Amino acid sequence: MSLSRLLVSHITVFFVCLVFLYSVSADTTENNLLNLSLSEAVQLALTQSIELQNDLLDLEISRSSNRITRSTYRPTLDLSTDSTYSDPHGGDDSLDHQVSARVNQHFASTGTSLTLQSTLNKYDDDDHNFDTSSVTTSLPSAESGQYANTMGLTLTQPLLRDLGPWADLNTVRKADLTLENAVYNHQLTQRNLVLRVISSYFTSLKQQKLVEVAEKSVEDANRHLSNTQIKMEEGLVALMDVSQAELQLARQQTSLIRSRQSVATSMDGLKLILNLPLSTSLVLTEEVENLWEPLDDPALIQEALDNRLEIKTLANQIQSAEYSLSQSQNQRLPALDLVLNAEVTHRDDDVSNVFKLEDEDYNVSMGFSWTFGDESNRENWLQSKIRLQKLQNEMIRERQSIEKEVLDQIRNYRALVEALKVSDKSVKIAEKALELATTSYREGLTSNLDLIKAQDDLTDARNGYYTELMNLAVAKATILNTIGREIDPDDLVINHEQ
Repeated sequence: MSLSRLLVSHITVFFVCLVFLYSVSADTTENNLLNLSLSEAVQLALTQSIELQNDLLDLEISRSSNRITRSTYRPTLDLSTDSTYSDPHGGDDSLDHQVSARVNQHFASTGTSLTLQSTLNKYDDDDHNFDTSSVTTSLPSAESGQYANTMGLTLTQPLLRDLGPWADLNTVRKADLTLENAVYNHQLTQRNLVLRVISSYFTSLKQQKLVEVAEKSVEDANRHLSNTQIKMEEGLVALMDVSQAELQLARQQTSLIRSRQSVATSMDGLKLILNLPLSTSLVLTEEVENLWEPLDDPALIQEALDNRLEIKTLANQIQSAEYSLSQSQNQRLPALDLVLNAEVTHRDDDVSNVFKLEDEDYNVSMGFSWTFGDESNRENWLQSKIRLQKLQNEMIRERQSIEKEVLDQIRNYRALVEALKVSDKSVKIAEKALELATTSYREGLTSNLDLIKAQDDLTDARNGYYTELMNLAVAKATILNTIGREIDPDDLVINHEQ
């Protein structure tokens, strides 16, 4: 192979490898690049936020706790079996079996407890003595057989203390209120997350805009330096003017470096909220319009007092405290219970005959007890009253705090609207001033410092405008969150018709 062909082949292989590496690099860059609108950022946070995922797990724990409380008032079935082997001295050995079933039901609405029980015994010997240790009624001495069954019913009804509506039913109600508050807490976490995403998004977008302003200022300063150098070569300006132009370019370049650092920091903060790798490159695509709207203070305050989840949570806590007060008040009553027992026992060689309900025995009793000198129930009742009073005081303070919060956000919004109007006007004035200063400097009618100051004024005006514009967008979302309304990132409008 000739040297030229060998060289061509190596060059061909080199370019193929270069194209391959470029394609891989391009794919990697494309894969790490993410264009995000505000709505997409919010949806991504709701899907991937670790904080929200943990909050959902807490909600599942609350639902499980509620099921545990309610399971206390559902019927339960207890099954047990037992086998006994006996080898008496001088007698025949035997193997006896016992199967027991018990159904328990506690009724929350009345406090009633009901127990149904059946115990079936199978004896190895017909003459085996019948074990009546678990039987409350006497067994006829003439009754014998290989199978024996005892069926019983016990009904207990509290008449004063532990009566259902003031005891068990309130326990269920409190468990439901606790679960409802857990749902409110999850919704509050979700709404606060949306607000954090919006605030971080617009902060990053603001820094992105400030980078664009800094880049434009560097271009203007660079162009001014070139023009000044040309004018110095022509003998129209002094060397001092060139030095001032160089210093202006250095200042703008420093400002650009700091702006890029700020946007990187704010972008990383947004990635952290969205649970994205820090290596991801974000491009924020949201367009922010200079729109504002008048606000109705009383209507927004009332909406906040009606919708804020903190108030709903506190209202549930007050309701739960009232149930606890009712329970503690009920516990101060004496224990007066009505108890009904009914039981029947049969023994026979035919297992089907031992389940008859003939000759059943029953008894009814009423028990009364009241402990004197025990102050615990009274003190528990007093503590419940105090807790209720504290929660009612907290409700008053919470409503006042929310009203102040709404007014503060309204004042902040209106201040931003006025500041944005001024900033918008300042940008137009600064652009016109720079245009006049540039023309005057070119014609030798003004100094170099006047042109530099006009450039700085325009940079400051643009920075102020984008800062106020993004802050106003965040203020809208903050007001929506403050009045307890769900935030729609595609429609940050306050004055929707209710």
